[in-house]
Amino acid sequence: MHTDMRRIMTSTILGLALSAGTASAQDYGANYGPYVSVAGGMTDSKDMNIALRNPLGAAPTSNTIHTNTGWTVNGAFGNKWTNGLRTELEVAYRQVGADRINATTLSGSQKTLSLMGNVLYDIETGSKINFSVGGGAGVGRAKWADVRGMGVPSFNDSDTNLQWQAIGEVSMPIGEKMALFADYRYITLYDNNFYSTTGTARASAGTDRSHNVLVGLRYYFGS
Repeated sequence: MHTDMRRIMTSTILGLALSAGTASAQDYGANYGPYVSVAGGMTDSKDMNIALRNPLGAAPTSNTIHTNTGWTVNGAFGNKWTNGLRTELEVAYRQVGADRINATTLSGSQKTLSLMGNVLYDIETGSKINFSVGGGAGVGRAKWADVRGMGVPSFNDSDTNLQWQAIGEVSMPIGEKMALFADYRYITLYDNNFYSTTGTARASAGTDRSHNVLVGLRYYFGS
């Protein structure tokens, strides 16, 4: 699964490079000031280790949750400064399907809504292809939506915790105020705790770590 994500990112970068090679020779120059961006792509959560108490008073048992590859979208409002830094506020949503707990099949999904503050540094290369590195921190609200199949009542609960991400980006201008970009993001959402719908079971300390590949557009209001 993770190999597929790397292949998708490599193909995306190559696609941008080919587009740059066939683009108009016009030099769009650098854009600065406020901007908005939208992006969408794929998310792949790593296996999540949880402690399951069923019933609540019982000793916890160690379990591993496996999920399927899902999808993600985000939008951001930010500002690019003349020193190469970009700061932005981002709202994002990602969703993966539940696959199994240990060897037992699961149904349902995990849905995460997040609010992040990001700081990135744009590396100008003197060509149409540019690179950025950075990260962000904020909060994520994860929900187990109708997750069932683990021998306990279904889970339909949410939890809000600290989230951070590391970002790598490749971009190219496609107009005087528009840029096309592809991101890789490694996202960590800490210590999720979920109660079953009947309140008789609890899945705790599940840290969600995910690989994310997105493609999007960024529009600058100034130039």
